[in-house]
Amino acid sequence: MELNDRSASAGNSVTRLRELSNLTADQLARLFDVSRRSIQNWISGEPMAATHEERLSHLTSVISAAGATPEERRKKLLSSANGMSLFHQLVGELEDEEILDPAPVSARDRLLA
Repeated sequence: MELNDRSASAGNSVTRLRELSNLTADQLARLFDVSRRSIQNWISGEPMAATHEERLSHLTSVISAAGATPEERRKKLLSSANGMSLFHQLVGELEDEEILDPAPVSARDRLLA
């Protein structure tokens, strides 16, 4: 698949996620830990990093299972009736990933170790 095809596909998938979830571009940006502008760029066909494509797949799966309609999914995502909302749990996944990521080590440091 060519880069333009992948970019268009990613953009269509971001649009689909937005329609599935009924979330705003700002809210989607928080789920990816990017700016609202990045969301808009992806929807317009700009390339998406592989890590964001993986995140998109994960979010689409979780959000699709959250209800039958976009309104039900949004309500379930944002409801905090039983503690932390699903939205905030998904945002929290990003923070957990950052904590688990090892600090980058330069090639020189690896050779000296």
